[in-house]
Amino acid sequence: MRLHPYALILFSFLALSSCTTFKQWIPFLREETKPHVVIAFHDKAPQIVVLVRDMDLPITVAPAGSMPFTHNSHAVLIVGHAFPYEKLAEILEFVRNYYTDLHYVRVTDPLNRRTLYTEHARLYVGASTDEAVQAGLTPWTPADFEELRRVKSQEEMIQLIKRKSAPAKQAE
Repeated sequence: MRLHPYALILFSFLALSSCTTFKQWIPFLREETKPHVVIAFHDKAPQIVVLVRDMDLPITVAPAGSMPFTHNSHAVLIVGHAFPYEKLAEILEFVRNYYTDLHYVRVTDPLNRRTLYTEHARLYVGASTDEAVQAGLTPWTPADFEELRRVKSQEEMIQLIKRKSAPAKQAE
């Protein structure tokens, strides 16, 4: 029995298209990314899960680390480059009441492949403060967070975060 030459090509394409890695290589096979929230584990996490789910967003609680949770050790908000600015504004209304030492904000960089934060439609709440220290991020004030809540576009959100979080200039 002899197969049609195109049958082998079609079979190969179908087999490979089910492979996750193959889907990442070919743009039209990539699945559309959906916004997702990841929060650091702490005692109020179940309350935050309920609030975020009420917004119709999937949410994951990061596993508890080996050290007990402290607010000052989880003081970073990492905003995915593609996370919707409208949803961020809603989340900021309540999340700072639960993560009281949230002082640093960073946006993901789609061109940086050497980071742990490669899911650009995600919002990471309570990331390690070590991230801010290593990046030299500037702490945000309550007024800065209010300004972020009032942004009117995705591009405005990204530019504001980059501008406000830029490393402080060293005094010479």
